[in-house]
Amino acid sequence: MTSPKQFALVKASTASRVDVGLKLGDLPTSPRLEEAATFGSGSITHKVALACLADVDGELQSWLAAAYAGVG
Repeated sequence: MTSPKQFALVKASTASRVDVGLKLGDLPTSPRLEEAATFGSGSITHKVALACLADVDGELQSWLAAAYAGVG
C-alpha cells in the first residue's frame, strides 16, 4: 500500500474567501494562479483565490487534475 501524497489544500483565508493551494512545480504564475511560497506544508507551489462558486471553473479543474497527476 502506498502512502497518500498531498497535491492540493483548501484553506479559509478571510471571511469571504478561500484559497486552494496546488502542487504544480514550475508552472508559470498568472493573475489568477499565484505563487504560494508559504502556503500549507511547503510542497504547495501555487494558490488560487475563490470568492464565489463561479470561481470553481474548468480552469481550476484543469489545475487540480494536473496537480493530482503530478504526485503519482
